[in-house]
Parts: sequence; C-alpha cells; structure tokens
Amino acid sequence: MKILFLGAEFMLPYWQPECEAVAVNLHEPPEAQIAPHRDAAFAYAMNTMGGENVGKLWAARDACRRLGIPTVWHTIEDPNSHGTFLPQAEGFDLIATSDEVLLPRYSEQYAGARVVWLPLAAQPSLHVPRPTDPGAADLVLVANWYTNDARLGAVKNLLDPLLEAGYSLALYAYAHPAWPEKYRRWWRGATSCYDVAQFYPTGRLALGMNNQAYGTTMTSMRTYEVLACGKPLLAFHSDAYERLGFENGRHFAWVHDAVDALRWANLLLNDAALAGRIGEAGREFVLSRHTYAHRLGTILEALGL
Repeated sequence: MKILFLGAEFMLPYWQPECEAVAVNLHEPPEAQIAPHRDAAFAYAMNTMGGENVGKLWAARDACRRLGIPTVWHTIEDPNSHGTFLPQAEGFDLIATSDEVLLPRYSEQYAGARVVWLPLAAQPSLHVPRPTDPGAADLVLVANWYTNDARLGAVKNLLDPLLEAGYSLALYAYAHPAWPEKYRRWWRGATSCYDVAQFYPTGRLALGMNNQAYGTTMTSMRTYEVLACGKPLLAFHSDAYERLGFENGRHFAWVHDAVDALRWANLLLNDAALAGRIGEAGREFVLSRHTYAHRLGTILEALGL
C-alpha cells in the first residue's frame, strides 16, 4: 500500500515497514511531487511547528485533495500541547489524536470531521528482544528530563525510592536538558528514538515514566517499545494503561507509590521466572494489539478503505 508522508519525518521510520512510503518535501512545490502518486491510499501528516511550516503543510494537504487523495493529520503531542497544535488539523479528511479523552474537543472544533484515537505503538522490525548483557545494571531507564507533574511524580514515587534502596541504574537521556546532578552518575549517554532496543539489555528491569498520568489515555512510546523488546517493565501509574487493555501484574507492573515500587522491584529482580513470564506476556499483548500495522488498520477503517 502506498502512503504519502507530508513531512512527518519523525514518524516515518515507524510507518515505513508497513507500506510503500513516499516522502513529500514540504519545502519544495508539492503538486509535482504528489501528482505521480495519485494511486496513494492516503497522505499522512503530523503536527508541525508553527510559522511558514504550517502553510507549507496545508499547501501539500490541498494538493492531495485536488488529486483525490484522502488526507490524515495525526498529533502525538496531546494532551500536553493540545492547544498549540489544534488549529493545524483544519481541512484534513481524518484527524487522529494520541489521547482519546480529547476526541470531543476536536469534534467540537471541526464539526462533522472524522476523528479517531490513534495511540503510539511498537514497530516489530525495530523493537526486538535481545539477551541481557553480562554485568547489566539492575534498572534501565530511557527517558529525558522533564519537570511536569506526571514526570516528577514518577521520579519521586518510582525512581528515587529504588535508587535509595541501593539498586543500580543505566540511564539514557539527551545531555540537554540535563538530569539533576544526583542522577548523573548513572547517565550513559543519549539514544535516538529509533535505536532503543540495543540499550535495554544494559539493565535487568526497565523503568517507565510518562509525561501524563491521570485523566489521559496517552502513554509514552517507551511503553510499547519496552514491551515489544520482551523486557519486564515497572512503571509509574497512568490512566492510559487500562484503557489500552494492559493488565497490572500480567503484562507489566505499574505503581502509585514508593511502597509498591519497592515491592515490585524486589519481586521482578529476584524472581527470574516471574520477570520472564511478565516480559513475554507484555510482548505478546503488544504485538497482538499495539503495532503500527494495527494503527494503519485504524486509519484505513476510518477512511472506509
């Protein structure tokens, strides 16, 4: 299936294995790029930074519509930046949000528009299990430093209690913004979002932190990726988990406070059979429901294709 990507460079590597992907450069005249691909099933765009980039995105959208190609706009920035990007969804045939809670807001803003929940997902060609390294740290965390309430809640109730209990950590994050000084002894450098699978073997138990916790159905891409890699995961609470079909203690474990964090870390780090069962169950569940092939199916169904 041929899909046009109107910019959307960030998401392209995740979708590319599922289709014949044609990248449209928004900084070049769009019609000449799009016209040879009238047979595309649809054109996919995602939220972009403001200014002239929005105008260029809309020009590509309009070129697709003139050629009879359905257009899809997808934001992965909901709910935190909903107001910033909401105006960009105008004029697209399908609006897709990473947070189901915000579907009514899009429907109110764009009366009659088709709006769907399209969470992030795993890409099985990128997110594959690998053996744990000899001498691996107890914990591995791939997470940049943020200071919103949900992230700080995860630091306070999950990460800090485990480090204070003496567990070791392999931390991967961008150098800027830097984690506070007390965490830097654990920092091993940065990863890109496309190569995370090679870093999870450096810890025995993966930790999960989101920038959303309550009143949301959006969860970090790390959730899907860790599980697709077959890694046991211990995460701070998010309302998204149950809505996505995950079961606490079966597919992975999530906690509200330090007591539960310490209890689950002790279980998963000292019972290899339990950790293995949970890691495999999480992987099987993600591959059965939460891959980009599944998300493609959601788009096609919404477009009636």
